[in-house]
Amino acid sequence: MSTSSVSGSGTVIDVQGIVNSLMQVEQRPLAAINDKIKAANVSISAMSDLKSMVDSAYAASSAVEDPMMLSAKTISLSDTSIAKATVTSSSDATLGSILVKSLRLAEAQKTKLMIPGATTASATLNPPGTGNLLIEIPANSSLLSEDELDAGSGPIEFNLTNQSLEDIRDAINADERLSGKVRADLVNTGVGPEPWVLVLTGSKTGASASFSTTYMGTPITTAVGSNGQVIQQPLAALAQVGGISVQSETNVFEQAIPGIRIELLKARTMSGVDGGTDLNTTVAVSDNKSAITSKVTALATAFTNLVLKIRALTKSGTPDAKAGPLASNSGVLSLSSSVMAAYSQGFRVNVPGVWQESDGTLIGRTVYEAGESYTQLSWAHLGMELGRDGAVSVDASRLATALEGKVGLAIAGGFVSSLKTVLNTFRGVSGSMQNVLDSMRTNVTNLQNDQEKSQARIDRLRSAYLARYSGLDAKLVQMRQTSSSVQASLASLRA
Repeated sequence: MSTSSVSGSGTVIDVQGIVNSLMQVEQRPLAAINDKIKAANVSISAMSDLKSMVDSAYAASSAVEDPMMLSAKTISLSDTSIAKATVTSSSDATLGSILVKSLRLAEAQKTKLMIPGATTASATLNPPGTGNLLIEIPANSSLLSEDELDAGSGPIEFNLTNQSLEDIRDAINADERLSGKVRADLVNTGVGPEPWVLVLTGSKTGASASFSTTYMGTPITTAVGSNGQVIQQPLAALAQVGGISVQSETNVFEQAIPGIRIELLKARTMSGVDGGTDLNTTVAVSDNKSAITSKVTALATAFTNLVLKIRALTKSGTPDAKAGPLASNSGVLSLSSSVMAAYSQGFRVNVPGVWQESDGTLIGRTVYEAGESYTQLSWAHLGMELGRDGAVSVDASRLATALEGKVGLAIAGGFVSSLKTVLNTFRGVSGSMQNVLDSMRTNVTNLQNDQEKSQARIDRLRSAYLARYSGLDAKLVQMRQTSSSVQASLASLRA
């Protein structure tokens, strides 16, 4: 125990030094708890990283087994400015190329009316308009709904007396019988003292999307007239597909090529800078081999990352290196063995039969189980090679050969693997890895509670030790002062 003579501070013993020495012993259990919390947090971080890789591996295995992706076909066009195309049915679309010639885009009917006295859009016609404007949609027009087709719209009359062009336009657009069928707009031509014209436009394209207009008792036709003209007749889109003429009420051709939807974006003009030059594009349909190759490669990468991560986290300690943070975790060891076992089982396709190379080498075996038959194949049949270190590489040449042969045809119908099934039991918020993480976090919470209790105990002990040794120090100071006083009295008596 450290002591000292009475100093200016009035102490005899080093109270803080004594208490600090005692507390070093008392803090050992707390330090052990802190070490456990630190190690647990490292393990939680490692487990979270591993769980993310399990999720990624599962997503990759799901993607490569997706029957829609496996059987899908892709489409390309030699000139995407002329048309665009999509595959609507992979089973109906056939592989190969076909020439599409865009001849004409679909058009909606446009009728122009020049009503006398239209000096401005908002002013009442001057001289005041008289008579009427009739708009009628015939019974066979595609502008009508199904329940209107038999009767047509009948003549719809608009009185022009004391109306402005804006009034006439608004009356047409407000009429429920024409709503969604014919729209009226005003256009300023900038020509002459009465530049404003009324333009009526059908809501649909195609030859059957017609309507008729009568102004002041005179039907408006395509002929140039004093008061109106059909400036654009309703027209169907025209194209040639493989040399065969086809047409569509819209610019979309749904049935011209089985399983393919084609939409024309532009067509040749009969006059102008191109002089009516044909606009051609080649539509090419191919299988999904490139996408499958990409998915297989992604699976190999995800599986490799998972296996190597497991090995790094579970490695044993050596004199020169620490053990992995999950070296003794039974759940991770179970994951490792389950994943490797599942990979070794390969995958199966629902196609029985003789599976061998041209040289007679067996590449698969047919299994009969519960009245069903399937063929078990290894991942190596898709070019995936497992190395000694657990890394999986892809032999692109072997994969390409497999996709061109019977394996490619078989997997196009879909396949299943134990790898995906096993990964599914470990992944996600309901998987076993999440359960382990929850347990680990609960353990940290318990340790933190112990930490708080231990710290509170240490704080109480420190306070008790400080009070005890401060009291002792005060008594020693008092005793020393008494001793000094006695010695001084004795000295004065001797004197």
